[in-house]
Amino acid sequence: MTALRLASGAPLEPIAGNFTGGAYFLCAEEDACPAVVLANSEGAGGLIADDLAGALKIIIGLKWQACLGFSGGGDLEVMQASAQHLERHPDRANPEIAEERARVTAALDR
Repeated sequence: MTALRLASGAPLEPIAGNFTGGAYFLCAEEDACPAVVLANSEGAGGLIADDLAGALKIIIGLKWQACLGFSGGGDLEVMQASAQHLERHPDRANPEIAEERARVTAALDR
């Protein structure tokens, strides 16, 4: 099996998967902090954050995958409005989610 690499030649290290068949990768460009990228099961992908702590904050702090479905073709303003709408409707299955997110975010900020 051939290792995954970016067009620059930098290797991608798989670190996690998601329920839809996508995968998260650390991308360590030379002399840089390893960024996190996501490749979905359809072959699309992109930068999630400049480092692992930033990626985890995004993933736990926002229903960001739902926002992608309402992105207006990648329009940042539409995504921000979608995020605000989704946050007004907390997860009924986990009413303590806001407190849990805050606790994990605080731990990542240390």
